Amino acid sequence: MSLSGHEDISSALRAPITIRLLDTIVRQLPSSQLQLGDQNLERAREIAVEFESVIGQNDRSIIEERITL
Repeated sequence: MSLSGHEDISSALRAPITIRLLDTIVRQLPSSQLQLGDQNLERAREIAVEFESVIGQNDRSIIEERITL
């Protein structure tokens, strides 16, 4: 394989690594953390509503307290 063949492989591998690195950095930004937190809270509410009939009142109170923290 020629030197240029190695360069093609090297540059082809760099793109996904760079994209993954940038994605990781973006997820650490405060705005991304807030959005992720909002999504998690919404999912927690959905689960609580879905299983409301099988979750006791005491457990529901604990869940509500943790969601609002």
